[in-house]
Parts: sequence; structure tokens; C-alpha cells
Amino acid sequence: QPEAAEPQYVVGVVLMQLRRFSDAAGAYETTLRLDAAHHGAHVNGVHCLQQLPPDDEVARRRLEAVARGGVAAGLWANWMQRPPHLVKRLTSRPWWDKGEFAWCALLEEQYPQIRDEVLRLRRKPASFTPVGGRAAHDHTLVAAGEWREYPLFGNGQKYAENCARCPVTAGTMERVSAAIGLAMAGGGETLFSTLRPGTHLRPHCGS
Repeated sequence: QPEAAEPQYVVGVVLMQLRRFSDAAGAYETTLRLDAAHHGAHVNGVHCLQQLPPDDEVARRRLEAVARGGVAAGLWANWMQRPPHLVKRLTSRPWWDKGEFAWCALLEEQYPQIRDEVLRLRRKPASFTPVGGRAAHDHTLVAAGEWREYPLFGNGQKYAENCARCPVTAGTMERVSAAIGLAMAGGGETLFSTLRPGTHLRPHCGS
């Protein structure tokens, strides 16, 4: 269906999973020609084009065109800042006062038990899985080294087995309705994350 946006988008997803980034970006660009407001095509298209060599001038121009299209569609405020999720009413600040968020005190109160739970998990490194297993595009963020995760909530679900292994952490986070609500809506995650020494992550925007 060459004149339908969604099949073209699916082609892009498959090509991206095969790490054929230039071809995937082409499928996303086709999607956008058919549906200029397609959220996924903007986000994934930018991501694929960022994987191409930085000295590839054609790829840079393609990236800028997709990003500027995202601004025109109301997805982003600036073509150089391209987060997958943007809440325009939020104030941009490098640091926030913890007093503005009641749940910070809750996390501080539970910190000793949360720390003990994650240290117990770390005794079995295999319990942490490579980032990218749940969201295929994330593995391309690791330029060198190793990035692993232990998810509790995210992608619209509760990882019940993982939560059972760290009940204090899971129970505490379930009291933070904003975090859990976002995770269950697919817009964020609650997890433990580890980086092996020497690991380098590519610049990226996350929720």
C-alpha cells in the first residue's frame, strides 16, 4: 500500500530493527510525506538518521528536514530538541527544588531499604538485562561498553516478578502516582539502571 502512511511506518520499524538505518529513515520520510503529523515517524526517523556517520552531509540535511517537520506539526518547540514526549507547559530548569515534589521525601525515607534491595539484585548480574531488549531502538544509544536495566514499571505494564524481588522499592513507587501513571501510559519507566565502567552513551532525549 504505497499511498498509505501506516504500512510505510511499519516497514520503517522492521528496517530499524534490522539496523538498516538509512533505509528505515527513508520509509519514515515516506510516511511523513503521506501524513505530516505522524508522531512515530518523526521520532524514529530522527533516531535512525542520528545513527548515520556525523560527516554525512546528506544525512544531516535529511535529519534537519524531519526535525523541522516535527516543529511544524506541533510535536517539538525547536528542531534541535527532539524528545519523544514533550509537555509544553513544563518549565525548563536544569535543577528542581525537591520541596516541589512531595514524593522526594518518601524516596529519601525509603532509601536505605531501596539501596539494600538493589545491592542484593547486583549479586546476580544476570538479573539485569541489556538495554534495548524491551525497546529495540534503545540499544543503538550505547556507543561503547554496556548498559543494563532492571525494569519495575514501564511500557504500560508492571513487571510483577521483578517487583516481587524488591517489594519496598516497588511499593514505594506505587505510592508515586505521577510516575506510575506515566509508566502505565507508556510515557516513562521506573527501573534500576547500571553502566559498566567506560560505557559511553550517545546524546539522546528521554522521558
